[in-house]
Amino acid sequence: MKSLPPSNFFSRRTEYERARQAYFTYFTMVEEQNMPCISWWRHVSLAMLAAAVLIFSFVGTRPIMDTSEARYAETAREMAFEGHWLIPHLGGTPHLTKPPLTYWLVGVSMRMFGATEWAARLPIGLAALGTVVLTALCARALFNPRTGILAAWLQGLALVPCAAAGVITTDTVLAFFETGYMWCAWLLLTKRLDLRERLGWQLAFYGFLAGGFLTKAQAALVPILPLLVFVLWKRKHITWKNLWSFPGFLLFLALVLPWPMIVLIRVPQALRVWHEEIIANVFEEADHDFSRVALLLILVFGSFPSFPILLAELRRCCRRKAHSIELPHLYLGLWIGISFIVLALQKTRLPLYVLPLFPPLSMYAADILHRRWLGKRELSFRWIPRWIAAAVLLYAIVFVAGKWYYGSTVEKRDPRRCFRSVAHIIEDAAKSDGRKPIVYTKEGKLGYGIMFYLQSSRLVRVGETSSSLVRSRPISVRQVLAEPEPPDSSQYFLIEHKDAGHTQELFSQKAVMIGQTPAYQVWKRREESTVTTNSEPPKVAH
Repeated sequence: MKSLPPSNFFSRRTEYERARQAYFTYFTMVEEQNMPCISWWRHVSLAMLAAAVLIFSFVGTRPIMDTSEARYAETAREMAFEGHWLIPHLGGTPHLTKPPLTYWLVGVSMRMFGATEWAARLPIGLAALGTVVLTALCARALFNPRTGILAAWLQGLALVPCAAAGVITTDTVLAFFETGYMWCAWLLLTKRLDLRERLGWQLAFYGFLAGGFLTKAQAALVPILPLLVFVLWKRKHITWKNLWSFPGFLLFLALVLPWPMIVLIRVPQALRVWHEEIIANVFEEADHDFSRVALLLILVFGSFPSFPILLAELRRCCRRKAHSIELPHLYLGLWIGISFIVLALQKTRLPLYVLPLFPPLSMYAADILHRRWLGKRELSFRWIPRWIAAAVLLYAIVFVAGKWYYGSTVEKRDPRRCFRSVAHIIEDAAKSDGRKPIVYTKEGKLGYGIMFYLQSSRLVRVGETSSSLVRSRPISVRQVLAEPEPPDSSQYFLIEHKDAGHTQELFSQKAVMIGQTPAYQVWKRREESTVTTNSEPPKVAH
């Protein structure tokens, strides 16, 4: 009797293979249903512990970096300590480019633990840990409990999500809410639920959707498009009507509408700002146009350790016909593919925009790992090869060491975006005269870190035209020096080294250099009584 060629046996989906797969799936489901809930949560908690080590190790070592991270941190600080909880402020003026939820979370953390790097990044790390839990729950609903555990490990060890959890950004929080409402959507579409259960999951779905909208506005709706495609494609096999809920919609409106209504009443110009953020930056030309190819590479290689698993499965997936794709795989594939296309087509693109796509990648890789590896062995997590444990330990050591090295050296390698040393120089000088500092800079977008570290919003950007949302500013440093110094404040000037030659003559009689960093010189205005009498050369502090 002739045996089938290996290529036919492994590549074609014969009736025998389908029956074998159904047999394996049935008995796997029976065994997984008997897995104790406490045991499952214990495994997921272990994955969360490993993720917490990667996320929170040396989280306060790296200084707050301009522009985005310092902008979020300073806005949250002004919320917490200057009382701007409803209308976010940056530099004392309304800052309405993003919804307030991330600012609220970071502001509450600062209010509890102080305005430090660790406190500012704590909510982002907690959101990343929450995403690990939701990834496990979603994978459990899509496949089985053991796949959920594997998904928790893959998401908890993922390279880019763990690194991004130490950066103050909205994308990590958005990933939490998007994973949450896609999990609820799957349960509503595929599970048999009674009236009470259905209402509970509907409220959770719209609650997660509202949280995403309060985090990043229209960006939270990106997975809705693949969800609609999935519903239209498989409407005969799912209960698509469960997605609509009038109480859930009311909950969404109750959570989302109050804040923009309050803002529009207090700041009428906010509508113009939102138009620029929603329309101009998405459909028209924008400043942040990160490469689409680089965005794809970050998504692929940044998913490590899921990347090798997905790569091994890629060839088999290409040979599979569309009608033979199982519902969970189709759900995840549409979620990843269509969402990435939407992100790639919009004009504004930044590296961390792909963060919400790592959870579905981890789920897909976890299912492959369960079927191809654990499915051929005893289904027990007590049996773990030593080389896997050693590889995970080595990966964690290298990751933590890399975080420490980067956080300790970034100020030397990128001094132009780090203002912690500049703030320390100004802080030491301000302690000696007992007056509040006002910092002037020619930087157009940098400098928010100075406000954060000085815990003061008194930063003035010279040479900028005023707008409807921003108070008028001086035209030049010369104009500032021509006017008398405020009696209760000291004026400091931040000058880049490349511009030092132009300002040396201007400052020679009216200011003294009190320190410098690899990127900047810090000058302090002399008191009027010492301008004519003090002829000693300025003392330079490094």
